[in-house]
Amino acid sequence: MLGISSQSALMQIQLTILRFTKVLSRVLQVEIVDGALRRVAGSGAYGKYLGQKLERNSRLLRYVIQTGKEKVVIQSRLDPLCEDCENKVNCKEKAFLGIPIFFQDVCVGVISLVTFTHEQQEIIKHNLHEFSDYVQHISTIFISKLLDEQSSVNNTSSALMTLVDNIDQGVLILNSRNKLRLVNAIALNILNILNLNYEKIIGKAFTIRPLIYQESFTGGHMQYVITCGDISEILTGQLHNIQDYQIFLMAFHQLPLYANSTFESTEPQIEHLVGESPPIRKLKKLISRIAPGPSSVLIIGESGTGKEVVARAIHKLSHSSNKAFVAINCAAIPEQLLESELFGYVKGAFTGASTTGKQGLIKAANQGTMFLDKVGDMPLVIQAKLLRAIEAREIQPIGASKAIPVDIRIISATNQNLEKFVREGKFREDLYYRLNIIPLALPPLRE
Repeated sequence: MLGISSQSALMQIQLTILRFTKVLSRVLQVEIVDGALRRVAGSGAYGKYLGQKLERNSRLLRYVIQTGKEKVVIQSRLDPLCEDCENKVNCKEKAFLGIPIFFQDVCVGVISLVTFTHEQQEIIKHNLHEFSDYVQHISTIFISKLLDEQSSVNNTSSALMTLVDNIDQGVLILNSRNKLRLVNAIALNILNILNLNYEKIIGKAFTIRPLIYQESFTGGHMQYVITCGDISEILTGQLHNIQDYQIFLMAFHQLPLYANSTFESTEPQIEHLVGESPPIRKLKKLISRIAPGPSSVLIIGESGTGKEVVARAIHKLSHSSNKAFVAINCAAIPEQLLESELFGYVKGAFTGASTTGKQGLIKAANQGTMFLDKVGDMPLVIQAKLLRAIEAREIQPIGASKAIPVDIRIISATNQNLEKFVREGKFREDLYYRLNIIPLALPPLRE
């Protein structure tokens, strides 16, 4: 069941057990272990090393777990279980009472009372039944708490399943062994190349690995290679590791999947993208996959890695290859001129403006591709106007009274960490996600 912790049953309610241990310790020393002999709670010397497994001097506790029976020792060292104990000579325990804790007919731990003085030994000797009944009552309280915790987990798991089924993104959830535990209808539709229904796909082994090369860009949407058996597909999305689970959220827009295509398909011939190394071959294949779609692409790479070459290759392989490809270096144009260069202006818009006005570069790229190099250097004011142009698919030249519709694909490039810029307030978060629909990381030249 999704969401159940890998901790033992008693470790899940450790706080409750610690409270009862404190009460019991007012009379006798207490030690509580789980079924794997990990110390869950204790008082005095037994209050140390909580969560660690007992390796030595645990014969009495092990006996209770293995037999599921109560164990009483009024005089330690004389009990048969103590016969071969290596610590027998130095043992300071005088008496022992161990009560098994049963949950779903399995012994999941032991509550033990231990004495170290003759006075405590006499107390437990003359009140054995009362102590036994009281500890068994505490064991019942622990089990009740466990049932409450399990009910809460069941409710949480049910709520998660409902959320996954109703979310408008494809979702895959894998367990610690990379087996599929949950998938929704949208993900099944995207993964229809696998030709498997819900019942057949649950429990199958999946691997999800990032396709990008630079570890510094690990947030937001990225391309991942999703593999099941001998089938591999590239999907855009986000991968989250939560406890022992991997949760993969697919992006709203995915490139078309073809039933006969795999990640190992023949690489395209892109004449200006030189190189035959494995990273370059993978890059060429990825370019051929993303080029036909209309989504924005963010190219990430060090200086000199050929970001504009890649942008032109995407344009050349796109459906608008016969339209304009307009490139602009956002760092090379002064801030006061960048707006007019991008959006244009009408005649008389400002002092010194051309009497005929000027068509902006975005308008010049209409129905084609706009390449924004060094987009991280774009001023915040221009970022706001660019966001408006992307969202509304229209621009308003400086001085114009009405907007002009445009239809362009934007490819942007940077050698900076835009996520860091977003956190520092240097780059708009909403624009970042608009540009980063398909991130494409280029391998450094040294690779």
